Amino acid sequence: MIRLNRDDKEGPKGIISERAPASTAGLQQEIHAHKDSDAAQQESVTAMRTRNKILEIFHTSPDEEVYGNLLDLILAVLKSKFGTFGYFDQEGSFVIPSMTRDIYWEKCRVPDKEIIFKKGTFGGIWARAMEAKKTLYSNDGPFNTPPGHIPITNTIVTPVIYQNQVISSIHLANKETDYDENDRVLLEIIAEQVAPVLNARLERDRLEKKRREAERAILRSQERLAQALAMAHMGCWEIDLDSNKIWWSDELYRIFGQDPGTV
Repeated sequence: MIRLNRDDKEGPKGIISERAPASTAGLQQEIHAHKDSDAAQQESVTAMRTRNKILEIFHTSPDEEVYGNLLDLILAVLKSKFGTFGYFDQEGSFVIPSMTRDIYWEKCRVPDKEIIFKKGTFGGIWARAMEAKKTLYSNDGPFNTPPGHIPITNTIVTPVIYQNQVISSIHLANKETDYDENDRVLLEIIAEQVAPVLNARLERDRLEKKRREAERAILRSQERLAQALAMAHMGCWEIDLDSNKIWWSDELYRIFGQDPGTV
């Protein structure tokens, strides 16, 4: 900025240069940048606290309460009224244990509702998000829902992905304000944090299921063998050479007229 000095008392007449003040636009940019920095820092703190709470829930909650407790946390973080959180089983159906919570079950009046959605019955924004493997949200409600369903005004859906496979889904609805890109980023951060821990739990459950099925198969095989031996009036025995203990089948006891456990 340039001004003329015509006051002899203040100095010689002439031209004096002054440093131009920052423009209004530049000042606003600095303010916005500062606010964005603060917001990003706050989001980082929120994400870290949420991560710690997620790990705590997985490690301390009983199996039947994990999904409901996690959903309660996510609803609070995303300021949403309703939601679902579950997992895909080996048949491709979606199981939603969190639906049993009062927040949904007592408010939903859909007749004959279940917590398992069979493969091939998925639709709407939820199905599109699963197929595209990305977060989708919409604020264009109210949406078409089945009779008795909770009214949905806005919604956001995030697939939980582990090693490029969709293993779960977080579906939220009815936030007081619109869902936006900040919600998308935060929910995807949560999904990334959930994915490895949830996958480990699902893998544990799958192995436990296989173990129980193997045990049942062995028991059925033993029962069939016992029935076959009884029908043929045949018995069998076994000796453990290390302990020198002998085991007799029930039919062998009967053949020799002995009470079980006397040999």
